[in-house]
Amino acid sequence: MSACIQRIDNKHRQVAEYPALCADGPAVRIAPWSYAWNRGQAGRLPNGGCLYGGQTTTYWAPMHALLHLTHGPAGCSVYAHANRAGAAGAYPVRGWPGLNLGTDFQERDIVFGGETKLARAMAEADALFPAQSGLTVFSTCPVALIGDDIDAVARRHARTGGRIAQALHCAGFRRTDGLGAMQSAILETWRNWRDRSVSTPEDDAVVLLCRESHGAWQAVAQWLAGLGLAIVAHWPVASGPEQVRRFGRARCAISIDMDEWGERFAREYGVPWVAADFLGPDATTRSLRAIAQHCSASTRARIAAEIAREAPAAQAVVDIYRARLSGRLYFSFAPLMREQADLYAAFGMRAGSSLQGWPDTKGRWCYAPQARRYPEMTPAEIAAVLALAQPDIVDGVGQDLWAMRKRGYAVFDDAARAALSHAAVGYRGTTALAQVLTRLARVS
Repeated sequence: MSACIQRIDNKHRQVAEYPALCADGPAVRIAPWSYAWNRGQAGRLPNGGCLYGGQTTTYWAPMHALLHLTHGPAGCSVYAHANRAGAAGAYPVRGWPGLNLGTDFQERDIVFGGETKLARAMAEADALFPAQSGLTVFSTCPVALIGDDIDAVARRHARTGGRIAQALHCAGFRRTDGLGAMQSAILETWRNWRDRSVSTPEDDAVVLLCRESHGAWQAVAQWLAGLGLAIVAHWPVASGPEQVRRFGRARCAISIDMDEWGERFAREYGVPWVAADFLGPDATTRSLRAIAQHCSASTRARIAAEIAREAPAAQAVVDIYRARLSGRLYFSFAPLMREQADLYAAFGMRAGSSLQGWPDTKGRWCYAPQARRYPEMTPAEIAAVLALAQPDIVDGVGQDLWAMRKRGYAVFDDAARAALSHAAVGYRGTTALAQVLTRLARVS
C-alpha cells in the first residue's frame, strides 16, 4: 500500500495518513490541506500544482486517443500541457509534445458566459482533427466561479457529433473537494467505455496501471511481455476508449505506484490486482512472484527462470555499492513508502522523512518538532529540520531545488528521476540505480 493514504470522506476532504517507517513508531495523521498556509508566505511558490494541472498531467493528458480542451484562460492550457514531463503520443512513440487546445477565456466571457464559445471550440476541434476518438473538456477557476454548465455542452456535443465528450470539473481552487469529482469522472469513463460482451478473462492477460508517461512503463511492458504476459491495456498512459474496452479481458491488474486505482479496478472488474515495484532486486523479485500467482504454469516457469538467472547478479551489484553508501541518509520532505525505505536500506543507507522521522547515525529514531507538509513550513523551520537531520540526499522540495543546492545540499534532481524512469528498472537496472545514488551522495 502507498505510504500516503488519501482518505476522502463524504465532503471530499483529504485526511492524510502516513504509516511509520520504524517498527515501533506511531503513524502520522495530518489535517486536510489548506492553501491558507501558502497565503501566509508571500513570494514563495507552493510545492505542487493545482487540481486542474494534476488532472491533465497525471490522468488525462497521457491518453493519446483523445483531444484535451481547456475551457479557460490560455495560460492554464499552456501550463498544464507544457508542464508534462512527457506525453504518451501514439504507442510506441516515447514522447509527444501534445496540443494546447483552449477557449482563450477573456473578460467578456466572464461577463456574458462562455458556453457558446465552448460549443464552437468543440466543433472546431472536431473539424480540425476528424480522426480523434473524442475529447475531454477541463473547467478552470473562472469557469467554475461563473457557473458555465460544461456538462450540458458536452452532452449536446456528444449527441450531435457521435463522439465521446467528457466534461471534467477541475478548478484549481477546489483542490481537495474536487478530488471526489475527479475520481467519479474517471470511474464514469470506465463504465461508459466498457465492453460488456467481454466477461471471461484470458490466460496471462493483465492491465498495466502506471502514471509514468515514458521510459519506465515501456521498459516494464516489454520486459513482462517477454516473460509471457499479455498486456491487453494500459492506463492512464497510452490509454483511451479502445484500451479501456479491453479491461475486461485481464486476469489481473499490475499497479506501479497507483495502488488506490488498483483497488478500484479490482472492485469494478472483479479481478485481483498486484502492487508492483521494479526498483532494486528485492522488490523486483517480490513483484514477479506476486504476479506469477495469477499466471499460467508456463508463464510461472518463465518468471521463476528469470529470477534464478538475474537476481544473483543484481544482488552482487548491491553488495558492491553497499560499502560505499553505508550510513548515508536519504531525507525526503514528502512521505515515503515502506518499500522506498527498504530499497535504500538494501544499499546500507538510512532513509526517513520530515513527516515520518528518520534514523540517526546510532540507529535512534528522530522526529521533527512538528509533522507538517513542506509547503506549510517556513524557511526557518525547514532549515531547523535539515540542521537536525544532517542529510546526505534531500528530496521532496519542489520548486526550492536550486535554493537547496545553493545551501550545499545534494538534491534528488530531475536527472536522477529520469535515470530511474529510463534505466533503473528491473534486475538489469540495478547498476544504474546504484550509480544514481552514489552520484547524489557524492561518494567515489
